[in-house]
Amino acid sequence: KMPYRTESRTRVLSDEELTQVWHASTDMDLFGAFLRALILTGCRRNEVISIPPEWIVNGTIIFPATFTKNHREHIFPISPMLAVELSALPIRAHSFGVYKRRLDEAAKVIGWTFHDLRRTFATIHAKIGTTPHVIESLLNHATGQISGVAAVYNRYQYLDEKRAAMLAYERYVTALILPK
Repeated sequence: KMPYRTESRTRVLSDEELTQVWHASTDMDLFGAFLRALILTGCRRNEVISIPPEWIVNGTIIFPATFTKNHREHIFPISPMLAVELSALPIRAHSFGVYKRRLDEAAKVIGWTFHDLRRTFATIHAKIGTTPHVIESLLNHATGQISGVAAVYNRYQYLDEKRAAMLAYERYVTALILPK
């Protein structure tokens, strides 16, 4: 048992905050690429910093089951913007705190965590019409719309649907970050 119970976070960055964080990250070299990869994937922090080149296959990132939190292989489509950010990774994890503080100051956005970007990713997907089971698949959640016996027999990866959702998400983010 955990010695204490943590409160479930609900923080989602607004479009304005996400835009500010994105723009502030553009002056932060490797850390900036790491942060933008978090925004573009909704992956966990340690998943993004651990992507070796051999996991990138045919326009996807294939996270092995031995690496993921739920011990299931996770196939994630790489969008064009994400491909650019992945070329700069990996980043060393020990620099997170220092760079995060600098980013918060530059973006003038406070009170958020890296994991809040994952929640923001899912929320934006819901907002743009991505179906819940595709969102769950993008997040590599074991729970979701397809469970029980259906989950045992349905081995479809939803790769085409995930790729379409990621392109729609990228269009949404691009509209946020481009100068108006």
